Amino acid sequence: MKKILLNPLAVFQENQLLIVGLIVTLFGSLIGSLTNSRFDGVLDCHLGSNLMPWFHPFLDNFINIIVSFALFFALSKMINKKSRAIDILNTILISRFPIYLTCAALMNNFMMAPAFKLVENPLLPNLSLSAFEWFIIIISSCLSLFCLIWSIAL
Repeated sequence: MKKILLNPLAVFQENQLLIVGLIVTLFGSLIGSLTNSRFDGVLDCHLGSNLMPWFHPFLDNFINIIVSFALFFALSKMINKKSRAIDILNTILISRFPIYLTCAALMNNFMMAPAFKLVENPLLPNLSLSAFEWFIIIISSCLSLFCLIWSIAL
């Protein structure tokens, strides 16, 4: 189990990873469309406006994956001439999973309400958060940090 979490590329075949990566990317884009989220950067997800067209998250993810792939494939060919495109693409697709989890947390304002309360006044944060809201913020922050480190280490 530890090897599956820490190095899924060594456990599964490249075709399996490609199919799972593409399916999760489609579901992540669908969640982004439902939550009006934008994947406007390679490593981030932002809440967009309600007037945003439904296809923007799909387009954002497509552009992010293509740009990341082009950059990392070119760099990998400079370092190792035997680098395979499928390996680079799978790494990019798999490393984006945590971004989609973050986007899913935006559904129904589950994380947004406590976060907005906390940042209403940055100089003097509103300390009227319930214990459950503090729990949500602390757990989601730790989980997000872990996911970011996992994405980079992958």
